[in-house]
Amino acid sequence: MPDTNQQEFLQSMQQVMHDFKEGGRLRDKEGRRIARRTAQIVRWSSIGMVLLGAALLSLLFVLTKDLVLITNNIVIMSHNTQTMSKDLHSMVGTMKSITNDMGSMKQTIATISVETGLMRKNIGQMNHAIAILPTMNANVEKITGDFKVLNNQMARMTLLMSAMERDTNHLSKPMRMMPWN
Repeated sequence: MPDTNQQEFLQSMQQVMHDFKEGGRLRDKEGRRIARRTAQIVRWSSIGMVLLGAALLSLLFVLTKDLVLITNNIVIMSHNTQTMSKDLHSMVGTMKSITNDMGSMKQTIATISVETGLMRKNIGQMNHAIAILPTMNANVEKITGDFKVLNNQMARMTLLMSAMERDTNHLSKPMRMMPWN
């Protein structure tokens, strides 16, 4: 009987040692698998970070290049807007002059009906008022031209913004390949 207990004890110890050895082997195998996977994750993350950095640098370059062009167009538009403002002020002055001249014309017509001897003087004032009309017409034509230039610049700016959008979409394509997308 003591022999049987001893044998059972030895068998159970042998089984424990075998399980211990098998557990160590499995732990080592799992550790190697985790190390390989971690190295793979680190490798792909590094490649992803390099690609992301390159995409950001190229995006920054494209945006900087287009930003200078947009800034120049905005400066030109500002200049044209200032010119339009001057033309509008000139037109307001002309309109005031016309309003004053129209009041003068009314007074002249009343004077003509009463005093026919002053007719030449009143006709001269009327001619002066009519002579201002071509100046106003020229100002209106200049404003029309300025609006055309402004419309062309807005169309060009729209094209540039569209090109910038296309470049941004193109540069973001590598980011869509990442596992989190």
